[in-house]
Amino acid sequence: MKQTNLIVQAIIEHRGKVLVGKRLKTSKHMIFSSWQIPGGHLEPDETFDQAVKREIGEETGLRIRLIKSFPYFFNRPSKAGDQVLLLYYARVVGRRLLKSSQEYGEFAWIIKKDLKNMEFTIGTKRALTYWFKLRNR
Repeated sequence: MKQTNLIVQAIIEHRGKVLVGKRLKTSKHMIFSSWQIPGGHLEPDETFDQAVKREIGEETGLRIRLIKSFPYFFNRPSKAGDQVLLLYYARVVGRRLLKSSQEYGEFAWIIKKDLKNMEFTIGTKRALTYWFKLRNR
């Protein structure tokens, strides 16, 4: 039986730029290398807020302050089940030194025009396009 997986991600903004990480091809979640918004799955008995803070810490080494979640949901059907995405807006707390992880090979702080020059998954590109549209209102 297929199940629905909830994924939480944080659009982390600093000085008008947004953090993205380049997933490694060896990551269990990816079959190709692409730029993504950091985040991941919920653990049992974990709230959405707890999950996104934990995932960002594990993947980037950053501590974040959640500003708000916002109404962007992207449903990606797969053989294992549907994946539903909940996005958060966050800012870095304390040091801004990124650490390497098992999932990301590199990180970049991007602006809207970078969306044209980098390879993103469909869901990530849609989410970032939506975010930059919200920020320019």
